[in-house]
Amino acid sequence: MKPENSDSAAPAQQLARIMALRQYTRKLLQPRLSLVAEAMADHLFNLSASAKLAPEHRTQAFEAFSGFKSRSKDFVGSLIADIDLDFENLIANRHPQSDGEQTSAELDLSELRGFKNSSAIDSIVQAGTERYWGQLESLTLGLATLLDANPLTLRLPFGLRGLATDYRRYIDRLELPAFIIAELDRAFTRNLLPEAGALYQELSAGLTASDNSPIGGLHSGTQGNSSESVRQLSNLTEAPPPSDPSV
Repeated sequence: MKPENSDSAAPAQQLARIMALRQYTRKLLQPRLSLVAEAMADHLFNLSASAKLAPEHRTQAFEAFSGFKSRSKDFVGSLIADIDLDFENLIANRHPQSDGEQTSAELDLSELRGFKNSSAIDSIVQAGTERYWGQLESLTLGLATLLDANPLTLRLPFGLRGLATDYRRYIDRLELPAFIIAELDRAFTRNLLPEAGALYQELSAGLTASDNSPIGGLHSGTQGNSSESVRQLSNLTEAPPPSDPSV
């Protein structure tokens, strides 16, 4: 019996591990996103009954509530599908890009200022990155190790940047009034942050767990990243400027 070719086995092992992470992330994230969607719908319903709003705005809030409530499963499914696609793209694009094509890393906040209508989106990424800094860095390095990728250009499929972008892409398709979108932004931010934090905590714990975890041991090879890449990532992610404490 011929020994297994280690060169051909490595990509298959990578794919199996990344698929395990994808399935585990979906299992953890789907019920959390359902709770976020429910809270967003409740917020719209409460607005529709608020005496502080003009009658026209209360009517718009109730219409938005009815529409979003009926689409809540589709909303969650759309975000999960986008994350699945991001996992596929992560595998396909794991090789280093040329200098002129590099994207910003998950923890690089510099490009957020260019996001259209970005004030609430900026806030969620900024606030969440500050709160979950260590966990996001650990997840970034662990995933980069698994894919033999550059952590300086890695985007987490389940990162705050991607979740916020996928959320806004879905909401923009609904063509809601501007004030409704602003209220949804606030509700999404307020409710997603604790759910994302719990997700990152569970994923980070799974990275260093034994084989009892579906993703156990994923982080064990972090030392395989070049020391220079790890040092640059640490420099990139040092001390982000403080965000609005009200977020």
